[in-house]
Amino acid sequence: MAAAGGLWDAAPVPRNYFDERIARSYQAKWPELFEPGVVDPAVRFLAGPVGTGAALELGVPGLQRLPAGETLRAFAVTPEHLGFEEYAAATQIAFSHHYWVVDGQLETFSTPFRLVWPSELDLMARLAGMSLRERWSGWSRAPFTSDSTTHVSVWKKPA
Repeated sequence: MAAAGGLWDAAPVPRNYFDERIARSYQAKWPELFEPGVVDPAVRFLAGPVGTGAALELGVPGLQRLPAGETLRAFAVTPEHLGFEEYAAATQIAFSHHYWVVDGQLETFSTPFRLVWPSELDLMARLAGMSLRERWSGWSRAPFTSDSTTHVSVWKKPA
């Protein structure tokens, strides 16, 4: 599969909010996902030779959409699903809270994730020897602006 308009062949990386605590719980539940045979190819890909790179789709922290002094923002309000983000700006951590009614029973799920700005990812990529090649608001390649809620960023190791 060609990723990001044919820049290179790679498996797509799903949108994912991940932190150390979640990683530990995943490792406890599915240790096979953390075995070298699974992890090493991803590490080799990201640390690959000159001319390789990475494309990620991530959300942009929604802090600018919060009214002053507020820490909660609804992102889904439907008869099937209520979803709220709870922001702790000082620690750059947010909690995503979800509520569903399934077969007459309330189901809930909350998960923490780290807020990461595109500029932080650019720094991490630079430290890995990559530079930003392109950034869009989504896979349609719409321009990335201050109002964008997601970004697709493409970093590449220079030749």
